[in-house]
Amino acid sequence: MVLSAAGNCLGKYFWKMSIDIQEQHVGLSSPVEENIVLHLASAEALAKGKCGHNYLHEFAMNCSECMASDMKGRDISNIVLQRISQLQPSNHMTLFAPFNERATDSCSAVRALVIGLRFHKPNHVDELIATVIESTRMFHHQPVSYLGALTTALFASFAIQGREPREWGAGLLAALRLAFQHIVNDGRNTSENGQEWQHFEDRWKEYLNLRGIINGENRPKFPKKFKIREERERFYRRFALPRTVHGSCSHDAPLIAYDALLYSSSWKDLCTYAMQHGGDCRASASIAGGWWGILHGFDGVPINHYDQVEFKDRLLTAATSIYDISWM
Repeated sequence: MVLSAAGNCLGKYFWKMSIDIQEQHVGLSSPVEENIVLHLASAEALAKGKCGHNYLHEFAMNCSECMASDMKGRDISNIVLQRISQLQPSNHMTLFAPFNERATDSCSAVRALVIGLRFHKPNHVDELIATVIESTRMFHHQPVSYLGALTTALFASFAIQGREPREWGAGLLAALRLAFQHIVNDGRNTSENGQEWQHFEDRWKEYLNLRGIINGENRPKFPKKFKIREERERFYRRFALPRTVHGSCSHDAPLIAYDALLYSSSWKDLCTYAMQHGGDCRASASIAGGWWGILHGFDGVPINHYDQVEFKDRLLTAATSIYDISWM
């Protein structure tokens, strides 16, 4: 969770500055963005042992309360701002946002990491899927958003289980069938969700086929020119939604993070490929940082990249509680 926040700061830094990470001594004392604040709100709800509807109410309460404190001075997206103003944690019906085909931004994919930390066991998959989808639809009721969030959480659970990263994509495709069944069983906006569903699945199948890992059995295939930034940019742009910058939506932010993780053998590599591309690198940086932390901890990460991260103590406190609960 700390490296996810650190990734957010790094991604924000290079998104604004576009400079070489290896030529700068980056100190990360700058504020994190809205998506990390909501990630913390979700973590602190889960740290209380809340599940199901109780978790949604606690998460909604945390989101409402954070507006007066944790969100102060930050840029907040219109969708999040509007939804938080509408939330009444004691009124369950206010927790359900209407379907919005434009609600595809990457915020959902970032804040779902902690759900994968909480529900990481193979027999938790149904609870993981339900928690991700319902907490995402509180703000972004659109398949691109909640399936991107599912990707982040599911891959976090796979990392904890010790599954090889090359297997994660195949695991996602299997989980998509369970996720669609959840949407059908829930019955809210089933037709609208079904009409928008295929884009996410098609893009991910295309990506997994190109890397040769759609069955999770082979080593990923990368072209010899992958280290050339222009080649990577062309590759990532092919997965972006029309009229969007690559990495700015919840389907391609985790895709870029995953691709970077597959190719990286060090934190330095991860910074280059996930946090310093030419699109919106803030979300992919946050997601990749979180997955890297599960796999490797702080090994090889410069201390100045995470020691002064905002909310570090609260993130560690929540993470410790979630760890204790999830291994009971």
